[in-house]
Amino acid sequence: MLRSELLRSGTPDDIAVLERLTGDPRMEAVWTYLQKRRRVGYRRTGYEHAPLDPMAYTGVNRSSFPTRAAWMQQLAMRALYIDIIAWGRGFAAPSSPRHPYHADADRLRAEVRFLGNEPFGLSAATKRRLASLLRRTADAYESAAKEARARTVEELPRYLAAMIAGRLHELFGKRMYGQAATVAGLIMERDVTLAMVREAVALCGTGRKKQR
Repeated sequence: MLRSELLRSGTPDDIAVLERLTGDPRMEAVWTYLQKRRRVGYRRTGYEHAPLDPMAYTGVNRSSFPTRAAWMQQLAMRALYIDIIAWGRGFAAPSSPRHPYHADADRLRAEVRFLGNEPFGLSAATKRRLASLLRRTADAYESAAKEARARTVEELPRYLAAMIAGRLHELFGKRMYGQAATVAGLIMERDVTLAMVREAVALCGTGRKKQR
């Protein structure tokens, strides 16, 4: 239902994210990981990554699953899927609003143009000095804006992965850094490493030692 709705009304970027999170083999590996069963000898028992709580979601018919555990597992995976699709739509093609420093640079360049017709009788030499100073300052503002934008784009994948790790922890009691890195990488179409996720989680103040 969610997939058909997005295919019908989503933007091309939304649909691209949806297809990656639905059909990419790496995403299939995430779902397989979440459905791993414990083994006792040659017998499979409960889920290795069982969800923490039964979620009250009435849109899934429990009778269509063989056990309550299977039903709960699908509820948790559905909740995760809905979240990562929503995050994917927001993160995959981040908007590029102008940094405030660009406006400062525009204002300074406007001042340079004003100097050409200023009514206060400044000397030509003074005007040149002021114009040079204003241009250099405008260039510095623009350079700072570009650096800030590049840093934001660079940091997005790791913090998205940290959000996914947090959601996995809420649902399954484990942050599953590797799975979070896989999903974030699919959304952002970037390589996201375990180290990047661990660092972001630690910076967010939610890290724990000995997490998988």
